[in-house]
Amino acid sequence: MAKSQFYLFLLFLIPNLSSAQSDFKMLNSNNINSFIGNTGTLFYNTYTFSQGYEVPKGTGLHCLFGARLMFAGKNAQGNLFMASGDYNDGLQDFFPGPVSTPGAFNTTQYQADWGNSIWSVCHSDIQQFILWWGCENGTITSGCGSATPPSGEVMQAIISWPAHGNTSMGQAQYLAPFVDYNSDGVYNPNDGDYPCIKGSCAIYLIHNDNAGNHTQTPTPPIGIEVHTMVYQYKTNTFLDNLTFFDVMAINRSTTNYPQFVQSVVVDGDIGNALDDRMWSDSASSTLLFYNGDAIDDTVGGTSMGYGFTPPAISIVGLDRPFTSIIPNMWNTFSDADRWNVLNGLLPDGSSLVNQNGAPTAFFGSGYPIDNPGTPGDRSAYASNTRVGFNSGDTVRQSYAVVYQRSNDNISSAFAAAGLSTSVQQFYDQIAQFPCNAPFMSDETASNPTISLNVYPNPSNGIFHVSAHQLDITSLSVFNVMGQRIFQQKTFPMNSTYSIDIQNQVRGMYLMEIQTTTGTVRQKIFLE
Repeated sequence: MAKSQFYLFLLFLIPNLSSAQSDFKMLNSNNINSFIGNTGTLFYNTYTFSQGYEVPKGTGLHCLFGARLMFAGKNAQGNLFMASGDYNDGLQDFFPGPVSTPGAFNTTQYQADWGNSIWSVCHSDIQQFILWWGCENGTITSGCGSATPPSGEVMQAIISWPAHGNTSMGQAQYLAPFVDYNSDGVYNPNDGDYPCIKGSCAIYLIHNDNAGNHTQTPTPPIGIEVHTMVYQYKTNTFLDNLTFFDVMAINRSTTNYPQFVQSVVVDGDIGNALDDRMWSDSASSTLLFYNGDAIDDTVGGTSMGYGFTPPAISIVGLDRPFTSIIPNMWNTFSDADRWNVLNGLLPDGSSLVNQNGAPTAFFGSGYPIDNPGTPGDRSAYASNTRVGFNSGDTVRQSYAVVYQRSNDNISSAFAAAGLSTSVQQFYDQIAQFPCNAPFMSDETASNPTISLNVYPNPSNGIFHVSAHQLDITSLSVFNVMGQRIFQQKTFPMNSTYSIDIQNQVRGMYLMEIQTTTGTVRQKIFLE
């Protein structure tokens, strides 16, 4: 037995090591200290019932109250199904862990495996594991003098990574993304496998809305399983003031939803929550919060203000543009009212209007950022409507939380809004692909003279690859979780090749083609 395997074997003997999870984690790898809980709400401190997004970290100053995930759909009969994150107020729609058979949720085994479904790991820890495991197993020979076993805490994070569900309990076989070193389809760190994450550090959560009765939105469960990865980059650039989060919802039910909405309900408190303004922009898919005056005062000693030069914070929809941003200005309203808001309308079904009196689905549309609206406590639904969410389908959206602080409240607002394009470009080029490699960009080539034609793109699952005068040695297709779902290694010269991935879910994939002169990667889309 290799020494690395013996070390991992000993760790597996530690009681509860593989399932020891807390119900919250702190993500603070850059300038931000963010509280991540496991109830479908991000950036909210569920222990102090207060703001949980501290920027700069260590100052006690916060600029978000929280961000709740929300989903809603109507079936073919027009019945409404909803699920929402909560602020630990005794009302709950989401429950820790993956969707399972109905009788499994309250079993001792399920609670031991998934009672607190939140995991965290950093890129540096994974790199240490890769070096150590490779040196111990002879796959790495350079730099082994500095290779040391990861700490018990790091090994716990790697071993307990929720790569697989218990299929005997009705759970999906594949859950959290991982790098499968030996391509055997089974997550096993003894074989060199490790978590697949984004950023410098990441937190991964798994929820479902099927394990109990809904009390936050008292509708029947949708039957969804929600995977969320929250991550930060430490780069000494503008990225140090950002937090990203990717949300993936899988329809594990047998119900088709012809109408479906995915949303995040953001409560932006810039220090003192009572003097903020809000603005949105459909073109850049941006929701912006900023201070309503030049000084952010402290109120009653409980809500610390930023004082002079208050910052601004924005939320950018990355994977696809928001279809609506509607203010959350009603204390009580029905689920039918909420459905209207999620679909870009006011609760009564009427439309917002812009400064020209025309209907709009974006609050503040057409107004300048520094419009003279009345400051107050501001919150909004940033939503994406979907056409069809059928049984087995997956929907995704990625978000960036952008913090900026400039000379005054208005300059901060313009600075935060002005970063949306740069953030989108970064996401398109790097952040949308996990593991940091091979997904460094959507189209890269070690030899720029490689000429490749992939068509049709998008496709219904049959793609044709034309690469004349190239000797292709391997063609692989990866899903957005970094898993290889197709590979072929034998090709005749000077031909057009066809691949079939019709059995995969709709969405984006990455095709990687290795030739004798280099490698080329290209995004492909399955409709």
